[in-house]
Amino acid sequence: MCRRCSATSALRAGLAFLPVTLGIIAGAGLSQQLIRRVGVRAVGLTGMSIGAVGLILLSRIPVAEPTSVTAPRAHDHVVGMGLTFVPITLIATTNVGAEDAGLASGLLNTSQQLGGAIGLAVLSTLAANTTLNTVSALGHAPTAARRSERLVSGFHVAFLVGAFLMLSGAVILAATVRRGGRLADRQRQRGTDCRARDRRVDRKLMLDAQPSPIRYVREGRGFPT
Repeated sequence: MCRRCSATSALRAGLAFLPVTLGIIAGAGLSQQLIRRVGVRAVGLTGMSIGAVGLILLSRIPVAEPTSVTAPRAHDHVVGMGLTFVPITLIATTNVGAEDAGLASGLLNTSQQLGGAIGLAVLSTLAANTTLNTVSALGHAPTAARRSERLVSGFHVAFLVGAFLMLSGAVILAATVRRGGRLADRQRQRGTDCRARDRRVDRKLMLDAQPSPIRYVREGRGFPT
């Protein structure tokens, strides 16, 4: 679970969590392909659901489990994070006018930084308070094994609360983002609409540039010959 709960060196613990970064990269790359097929809403909901399931799995890890076994359990969670980042970014910045693009990007980055900082603070506080309360309830100085057990129980609470927050975000996403077609279809339709509009504008300009008998009659002038 952590270096305090297992005899693991700092180097081995760090290397064991390198797959977390790789999982986020893989999830982000996969989301770009899935968005074109099923849309940002479906990919975002899938990523949040996978992330919540991964956190629930982490909340069930035993105390004596070594880091090399614990780290792979986080793969589902981090892949879900990678699947979530890209669609959330697209939802926040798509269909924003050029004059507001910088503002939308700034709000997105600020919300990510504040959300991560506040979320980490809240979850860390919950874990620490849970550990402190369970140790205090013993009524005597805990042994090293019992201390590790209470420490992991605090982590379990933090993981479960994180899973609840992730599922809450999925519910909000499902309720606020409308279901749409595939991104490629929407882009193709948008391009078709733009071309049709351009043709109508060009036709109007051509008609305005040519002498019209009806216009001359309405204006009381003779049609030039």
